[in-house]
Amino acid sequence: MNNLDSEVAEKPAELIVYGGSGKAARNWEAYHSLVECLRNLENDETLLVQSGKPLGSLKLTRMPLGF
Repeated sequence: MNNLDSEVAEKPAELIVYGGSGKAARNWEAYHSLVECLRNLENDETLLVQSGKPLGSLKLTRMPLGF
């Protein structure tokens, strides 16, 4: 959400955060879905995003260094 602040985003109303085409989400519906998913993540989960919309979440596991 910080990337869409009018002080830093290129075109916040169009979700463009940088480079003329770098979008925070595919559209506003996808943006709100991403925010909801992120707010519901547990500390041991990560969100999968493809083409600017959420796909799902995965549980993270700890791996020893040098795996």
